Amino acid sequence: MSSLRGSLQYAGIALAAESVKVTQKKRPTKSEKEYWPRLQSRWLETASRVVAGALDLDQGWEDWLKFWEENGGPTLTEKVNAL
Repeated sequence: MSSLRGSLQYAGIALAAESVKVTQKKRPTKSEKEYWPRLQSRWLETASRVVAGALDLDQGWEDWLKFWEENGGPTLTEKVNAL
């Protein structure tokens, strides 16, 4: 059993080394500093309301997408993906 565990652990480490890419790019970006706090706060509020049953899931998702579009979400995505 110990040998199997060691083999699985080795396989996991090898997979991670091959698959995980660590960036050297500077973070957070200017757009992350500008837009992310407000977006994150609204997302947590929306998710909490949906989970608590105070907001319908579909309505919460529609509200979130509208907020995302109107409060820098697309710009944030574009700037981070451009890194």
